[in-house]
Amino acid sequence: MNYNDTERRPKRAYLVSVYKGSNQKNECLKHLDELAFLSETFGVEVVGQMSCMIRKFTASTFVTEGKVEEIIEAVKECGAEMIIFDDEISPAQQQFVGSSPGTRRMRG
Repeated sequence: MNYNDTERRPKRAYLVSVYKGSNQKNECLKHLDELAFLSETFGVEVVGQMSCMIRKFTASTFVTEGKVEEIIEAVKECGAEMIIFDDEISPAQQQFVGSSPGTRRMRG
């Protein structure tokens, strides 16, 4: 869809959901589908998503630093303006993940 100067383009979001163990992947994918639906309901355009398998939660970054780098790279590639997590993350984790300029974080 093309938007001219008089139309307001929706915000673009990248969705992230985490799971522990391969038996939880299908549930994680369902959460991403629901989060995409909710985002679009609120007028947010979903431009990408990632499901992340983790062995343990990292206090400072929520996911590993390597996974944060993957997320930020994917966000840049697809032109997302915000990251929406399907989990609550702490203010410190938000700050670390949001270190990419021009990217806001939201939690689902």
